[in-house]
Amino acid sequence: MIVKEKDILFIDSLVESAVEHIPNFWPMKSFIHHNPLHGFENMHFEEAVNKAHTLFHAKKSLTREQYQRFYQEGKIEDMYLREELENFGTKCGHTHPLLENLFIQLMTKSRECHHFDEITNVSPLIPQIAKNLSPESLNDYADFNANLVKHLAKEKTIYDVVDMLFATNVGEALDDIMSQIAMRFLGEGQAIWNMPKREKGMFLSWKEIVMQDKVFFNENETLCRLLRETALAEDIIFMVLKELKIPRSFWEEYFTLELTKLHGWSGFLKYRSKSSSEYQKKYPAFMEEFLAIRLYYSYMLLKKQENSLGFFPSMKELGSYIMNNKEEAFLRAEYNSGKLLLSYFQSVENFLHETQKTDAKEIYDQYIYDKKIHDCEVLAEYLYKVLSLVLKEEQIQTLQAQELNAINAALQDFEDEEGFIWLKAMEKTSMMQLMSDYVQSKKTQEQVNSSDAQLFFCIDTRSERIRRNIEAAGAYETYGMAGFFGIPFKSIDVSNRCESDLCPAILTPKHIVYSFHEKEAINSKGLMKIVKKVLNELKYNVLTPYVTVEAIGALFAFDFFGKSLVPKAYMPLRKKIFDPKVEEELRIERYTEKEATESITAIQNQIIKFVIEEKFNIKPSSLDDEILNEIREIALSKEDIVQEDQDGVAIDSVTKLGAKYNLLQIEEQRLIELLRKEYKVSAGHMRIQKAKMAKVGFSFKEQLYYVQSALKTVGLKSFCDIVVLSAHASQSENNPYESALDCGACGGSSSLINAKVLAYMANKQNIREELHKHGIHIPEQTYFIAALHNTTSDVLTLFDAHAPHSHHEALKKLKADLELAGMLTAAERMATLPLSNTRSKQGAFSLAKRNTMDWSQPRPEWGLSKNHSFFIGKRENSKNMNLAGRTFLHSYDYTGDKKGAILSVILSGPLVVGEWINMEHFFSTLDNSAFGSESKVYHNVVGKLGVISGNMSDLRTGLPSQTVNLENEPYHEPLRLITMIEAPFETHKNVIDKIHKISELVYNEWIKTIFIDEKETAFFLYEGNTQTWEKLEFKTFTQGENRA
Repeated sequence: MIVKEKDILFIDSLVESAVEHIPNFWPMKSFIHHNPLHGFENMHFEEAVNKAHTLFHAKKSLTREQYQRFYQEGKIEDMYLREELENFGTKCGHTHPLLENLFIQLMTKSRECHHFDEITNVSPLIPQIAKNLSPESLNDYADFNANLVKHLAKEKTIYDVVDMLFATNVGEALDDIMSQIAMRFLGEGQAIWNMPKREKGMFLSWKEIVMQDKVFFNENETLCRLLRETALAEDIIFMVLKELKIPRSFWEEYFTLELTKLHGWSGFLKYRSKSSSEYQKKYPAFMEEFLAIRLYYSYMLLKKQENSLGFFPSMKELGSYIMNNKEEAFLRAEYNSGKLLLSYFQSVENFLHETQKTDAKEIYDQYIYDKKIHDCEVLAEYLYKVLSLVLKEEQIQTLQAQELNAINAALQDFEDEEGFIWLKAMEKTSMMQLMSDYVQSKKTQEQVNSSDAQLFFCIDTRSERIRRNIEAAGAYETYGMAGFFGIPFKSIDVSNRCESDLCPAILTPKHIVYSFHEKEAINSKGLMKIVKKVLNELKYNVLTPYVTVEAIGALFAFDFFGKSLVPKAYMPLRKKIFDPKVEEELRIERYTEKEATESITAIQNQIIKFVIEEKFNIKPSSLDDEILNEIREIALSKEDIVQEDQDGVAIDSVTKLGAKYNLLQIEEQRLIELLRKEYKVSAGHMRIQKAKMAKVGFSFKEQLYYVQSALKTVGLKSFCDIVVLSAHASQSENNPYESALDCGACGGSSSLINAKVLAYMANKQNIREELHKHGIHIPEQTYFIAALHNTTSDVLTLFDAHAPHSHHEALKKLKADLELAGMLTAAERMATLPLSNTRSKQGAFSLAKRNTMDWSQPRPEWGLSKNHSFFIGKRENSKNMNLAGRTFLHSYDYTGDKKGAILSVILSGPLVVGEWINMEHFFSTLDNSAFGSESKVYHNVVGKLGVISGNMSDLRTGLPSQTVNLENEPYHEPLRLITMIEAPFETHKNVIDKIHKISELVYNEWIKTIFIDEKETAFFLYEGNTQTWEKLEFKTFTQGENRA
């Protein structure tokens, strides 16, 4: 170790700070929507977008043409566009009278800056404009070198600048190496060839490889000799920074630059290093190790450039080169970036390739002179074309130099802010429309005397359509709450040995629910496992391209043609054969001490049977309970098995097992040691197992709490005979992003088990008796039923096998109405999908069902695309609003929440999840390359944890283009989440102020917030421009209008 302990702590703390701006990326099997700029939420939204533009090289907004399409479609109203332009002028101090009209014309009539195809003639006014431009309007190339050195190690890595000046491609090579290492180490079971000794951790496993690499390991290098001796990643980090001569004050920013280069792999490693997953326990990996490996390779790659550059590019030497060779450095940057004036291309190229360099000053001076003339002409032409939108030639001619420069300065600010102006105008249009629709909805409310059933749905935007259609189908009430139904637990499928956290990512599961499945009627699962094993081994083998067809030919031909040609007929048949329906049993009740002991004992006896058969080839059927219990009790004790006779000679066998099968005492002893060490059959492990089993299920008090909380959260006070708790999940084939379409409140899983758990609890008589004491009266005839809404097909299935016979007729009617509602919902949805031009409801329903089985379908459903609002309030007030599947709907009754405690829970949980989903879609649409994952066509699943593009790339985060785009244009409309809270502003606004995370989201404008105050008959909007709450009375919104 060369680094002192205090320096290790210093480095670790800087790495921790550096990764704050990188969002977690969860494995794709439980895709969790997140805000890609989550680490910037302490900043104002606009500041964060600008920061991300610098850090991730991401776009700041959609293009002007894309916003113009929204404008032409009426999604951006002219009055709000003008209003935001006025706010922009006030903010930036631009007051010239023609600017507002100029900007309007520019935004609505022209294309992007510098592209005005409608102007074709070169005007004699352009030289006059150029003459009047001040030097401040143009780039000052004299500052280039000083600025480059200033940004070195702060905004650009050392190899960024080396690549820029010398076209060395170090950065790309480094990213490829790191992506390959990340894939090989972090993979979760897919790779045939993994890194060696992964159990030692990422750094030490990599060390085993690199020390055999003659390209990147050289004993003559101090860094390589240090690597041979050290086991600490921090030693490598420290040494590289020392060799690169980067001052300590720059380290944190430099770490951020390095780790954001591959923010997908960094984001996954950030998640994994803090998780308690089995892979992290077995193959530990930490951000410091990843950074150390990256810095090692960056140093070695730079070292390889030393001979061709004539110096080693440490920060100090590179800075000296830039400042001492100003002219050459500038010309190199211009040449390699493609910005060089075409007339200078040959002369600069000849100069850069000379072995004996001539003086660069003469070329540089002439080039700068010509470059400034060129820039001036380009700017003058641009200004002329812009001004021609609002002025005639003679009017342009009368503009004085001062006016021209003021207009130019305003245009530069405008170009930087244009995207935000469009965004705010589009948001204001949607907000005013929503408020108008709300007022009209309240006016047309109908009094409902009684209901046939009550149905709970997830707040998911896809629930809005089916809720609206169910309400229209009969006398039904619907309610919305987070899809985990307020019960955070880990589900463990004992039969399939898999587990899922069925709660939002921001929560930690407090409980465990086991699910068991009865044995299948036919023994098909074994066959399917063999088939899958053959396929997987071939899929991930390097010889696959040569042997796949021969190896699996006939076995998969039938499956291939069935899935491709007749999926609707074939897939149900396939499911019956290979995945037959089995009864699922959930362990919801807490284990008693006796039950826990009996369960662990039974498992231990099974383990003992297995080990005895493996070790001694003794059939388990010949082992009775007496033999098993004796072995188990010896293993649980701390005693040694060795016994001697009176002469001190070891007895041949001690146990009944040994006596029956003539085992040596040493064989018995090794059996006991094996059970204790390898199979955890020991007293200590039994205590641990009992502690774990204490988390399985729920106590009576916990069940009471969760049922009471769920009912209070939505404000349900009276009950129908049937209460449906509808979970939701998607269904598709050949879709790595399937979990992104499942329940976000359940960590990208189906929420069916949550619904079953709550239904079970709410149906218990002793729970209802206790609820009665707390003022919640559930009638005896009320029965809670779990259901599942398939969001791809819009089929809603009731799990009513155990419903009372007295409810059967009502359930029959309910099922018929649910089918009709599903059909109407499918017809709405399918009309928005491409190639779904069916006119009938039945045709749409049939096509939606086909999408669940079609493995060639890249877009089985739109998911949560077009989400734009979150409504917290009573359903009767939003019931007549056609929200078109764009709104999260959370039921809430403020009259039963005087202190805002329930609202606090809704804001700090479901709303945060909604904001994550909204921001995921927002930024994946804004820049699908930087924040999304681009086209599914080029995706390859890697490591069973995510996708890469092609055969090598960063781990792709965010949503694919098929989720947010249609024909390469945005389908999703990127708006910040418009949050409508139905509660008195005066008494409930303080709930926002008390929750730090929510106050950040509101006042930094990550969400747009509206209070709906029924007492004041007014809306209260948070206005970011003035940082105040603006009051708009209901009466402002009259029939057919949506403007204040």
